Amino acid sequence: MVDKSIEKTNFNKYFVAFKETLSKNDFIKFKSLNNCNDWVKWIKNASLGGQFPNKTTYGKDRDEAIDLKDKGNLEFLKGNKNEALNFYNDSLLLYPIDGDKKEHSIIRANRSAVLYELNEYELALNDIEKALEIGYPTDLQYKILDRKAKCLLALKKHQKAIKAFRETITALDNAKISLERRQKWQKDIQIMLAVMAKNNVKDEILPTKSNVSKIKGKRNAVYTSASNLVDIKYNENAGRYAEASAEIPCGEILLCEKAYCAVLLNENVKTHCFQCFKRIIAGEPCPTCSCVKFCSDKCKTTALTSHHHYECPVLETLWSSGISVTCLMSLRIISQNSIDFFLTIQNKLKETDGMWNEKEYNSSNFLTIYQLVRHEKRRSVNDLMQRAYMALFLLSCLKQAGYFSTIVEEQAKEEAEILIGGLIMRFLQILQFNAHEISELEIKGADLKEWKSIFLGGGLYPTLALFNHSCEPAIVRYFHGTDIVARAVKRIKAGEMIAENYGPIFTVKPRKERQIQLSQQYWFECSCIPCTNNWPMLDYMDPNTLRFHCDTINCNNVLIVESDNMNIQIPCRVCRKQTNIMKGLKALQDSESLFRLGESLMLSGEIEKALAKFLELYELLVNNLVPPFRDYYLCQQRLRSCFLALGNTSISIEKLKKIINN
Repeated sequence: MVDKSIEKTNFNKYFVAFKETLSKNDFIKFKSLNNCNDWVKWIKNASLGGQFPNKTTYGKDRDEAIDLKDKGNLEFLKGNKNEALNFYNDSLLLYPIDGDKKEHSIIRANRSAVLYELNEYELALNDIEKALEIGYPTDLQYKILDRKAKCLLALKKHQKAIKAFRETITALDNAKISLERRQKWQKDIQIMLAVMAKNNVKDEILPTKSNVSKIKGKRNAVYTSASNLVDIKYNENAGRYAEASAEIPCGEILLCEKAYCAVLLNENVKTHCFQCFKRIIAGEPCPTCSCVKFCSDKCKTTALTSHHHYECPVLETLWSSGISVTCLMSLRIISQNSIDFFLTIQNKLKETDGMWNEKEYNSSNFLTIYQLVRHEKRRSVNDLMQRAYMALFLLSCLKQAGYFSTIVEEQAKEEAEILIGGLIMRFLQILQFNAHEISELEIKGADLKEWKSIFLGGGLYPTLALFNHSCEPAIVRYFHGTDIVARAVKRIKAGEMIAENYGPIFTVKPRKERQIQLSQQYWFECSCIPCTNNWPMLDYMDPNTLRFHCDTINCNNVLIVESDNMNIQIPCRVCRKQTNIMKGLKALQDSESLFRLGESLMLSGEIEKALAKFLELYELLVNNLVPPFRDYYLCQQRLRSCFLALGNTSISIEKLKKIINN
């Protein structure tokens, strides 16, 4: 979950200053109102539209771009490939889209050279095609066409490589180089073509990365992002929650869901795609601002035709205000849809302002997120006023960006603004309890202790938002870009709640601290099993104690056995019968070797093989012993690491293997 407190932002000083202008009677008037539209309208009138921060978004700078290109050239000549790439990336980010075509194409071509040297052949090909499209000089085209052919050769696309080599021979006729050099170059290519023809080379299909993060069985007929092993139930105390419809084995994928909206933190915009959060080696810049970039033309087009069209002019205002990612998400929910969309559905919103009642719980349906829990009636006047004021600021950003420009008539525009302001305020409440942190596993080396999860941004996942909390979660979350995967990290019995975790886990945080955190941030008192039974943290679990099942049918007692115990027949204090623990002790002899083998595979980058070993170990442990015990949670920790490594990572597992093997 994401830290969502508005009070922790720099923006709060504007709200405090506004509150000081209000009288006691003003607070009484505000309290008498009872919906988001009216609260925002009142704040708008009381603040005379609001006094908010305003900062111009950084545009392009041709001179700076050329300077960065020159620095990239120097680094490339020194052999500093990564430094050169960084300069070329920044140069392209700053270069004006309407600037000199020749200069622009040369930056692209230069970046393709360093990408080729870094073995990033697909990216190099993209830059080569872009350079040619922009207008790379005819007398220099032989260079990038030759590079194109070599990239295609490396990718085993031999027929396309042959075509590119032939294009290079033709382009050499326009090259401003000596006749001797031209003829030698052409001859070398012809020899290459002859060898390829003699060997009758064929294109090779390179292996593609298999998607191991798919729901294996059928999906839930209503909650279509979830497996049919997941039921969504409801009661007055727990609200909606997830429950197992049948026994779920550890490792089972229970949910694959796309984010309704996702917002990248501004500190990650130079390294990740602003749309899909993919880590970028060589990105596509926004054509207008110098703030963000994208992993592909597809992501760029998606952003520019929706949210970034409106957010681009006000990004610096938003970022400099210091508002939290959930505030930005509230804005994104609006900006990724048009004003016409909201005007069309506003009557439907009034009809569905309660429990969800559609036939299908669709993660991309606005009505699905509109009815998520927000606890509006439990909020203080100060809380509501603060969110209304924040909504007014975000509304002012939309107005500045021209979001309402298609509405001509003033009264209609005023009504539309209040509608949108009210929706923003609603989502500021909803996201407090329903937003999730999108993460990436940062891999710095082969040492597992150096692997850590880093915060990329926030996302809203309507189905996952229905899962309740436990300090001993049943699932682990990981991401493919902004898509989320939830996977069972324990065996879940039929009829048992499928719990996720909102932050505090009992193995690392004391019960009192967990209770305080959950009460303050999520407004509930946790009654999960570790909290109810006050389970010890991992560091306080006795490694010399074994917790066996009682063999007697319908007896749920746990038999506590010291590791140095010499008896194999253990009496149960509840059913008074004996349990023979010899079979369990023999089975557990393999546990240490399985753990070591799993770690060895993981450290060599064989994540899926390691995962299989840790799942085998988990079954061995859970079939013989009863949690909480130390080895069980050490195994779970390794399972989590394996799952996370299958999602977003700072470097690919393939590259990790190369690092380890070298």
